[in-house]
Amino acid sequence: TLAREAEQIGAGHLNRSVQLHGDGEIGMLAAAFNDMAEKLRAARLEQQRQLHRATKMSDAALESLYDPVVVTDAVGTIVHLNRAAEALFGPARGVAGLPVGQLTAEPKIVAAIEAASRRQTISADEGESGLATLQCGGSARVYRLRTTPMCDDEILLGAALVLEDVTHLRELDKMKTEFIAVASHELRTPVTSLLLSAQLLQEGAAGPLSENQKVIV
Repeated sequence: TLAREAEQIGAGHLNRSVQLHGDGEIGMLAAAFNDMAEKLRAARLEQQRQLHRATKMSDAALESLYDPVVVTDAVGTIVHLNRAAEALFGPARGVAGLPVGQLTAEPKIVAAIEAASRRQTISADEGESGLATLQCGGSARVYRLRTTPMCDDEILLGAALVLEDVTHLRELDKMKTEFIAVASHELRTPVTSLLLSAQLLQEGAAGPLSENQKVIV
């Protein structure tokens, strides 16, 4: 009986116990066995509680992020979207279990997740290739793609994609470019006139120049 119940415990059935009583060695062994099983049940329950707390904290942190986050498994199947990502792609329950290619028609997103899974390295391209334009709330938003693989002891579990909204930065860059272009255009005419006037003075159009005037001109 003890051997049979020990096999059940070893298989993970921790709710087992041995109904043997007595003051002999077998009875003492049965009591020790039951005490061990009870401690194992308590340890598993505590581990489940800790895992549940850690999962809730992780989910809360993920949901509180301003940036959209897409989590996939090792083969690119969607596992989770946070609230910000749901605003882009719809409810998580509607896309969970689908390949990431069915989430969006933007090829850069699919390529970013595939690259993170294939190379198992963090990707954060700062160039134009790392930017994607998506529709959000009826307006176009520009996002920088940042992907990272999720591994456990070098075993790939999946990948996480963070979409950093850089629309305001792109608008500021556009405003800067337009300002420089306008300023350059507006300054070109007066600067050209000044250069022409200086050239005429150097050629003596207003009479000979003193040494100090030559230095200034």
